[in-house]
Amino acid sequence: MGKSATAKAVEALAEKLVGATVTELPEVSAGDNGDVLLVSGGKWAKGAIPSQLPAVTEADEGDVLKVNSSGEWAKGSILQELPTVTASDVGKILKVNDQGEWVAVLPDA
Repeated sequence: MGKSATAKAVEALAEKLVGATVTELPEVSAGDNGDVLLVSGGKWAKGAIPSQLPAVTEADEGDVLKVNSSGEWAKGSILQELPTVTASDVGKILKVNDQGEWVAVLPDA
């Protein structure tokens, strides 16, 4: 009696599996909560979610996110384009000076 097609397929599959390596996932525990599964060095490993944003602290209050010259996110301050004004500037107008900057001046009479 000959082998069935299924038996032949199972034998062919078994021959292909000889010498194959089994990759297992790393063990985990409650201490790994919040970690993710990453590939590192061609193997599965536990790790933290990569962040493309810079870390911030209370000292960064008022800063903004900008893209730096390397094309990465970075902390920075908002550029002030208008001059700071005080009570002594009452009645003045904004005008562009010969350096291309905004200045507060008295209007021409």
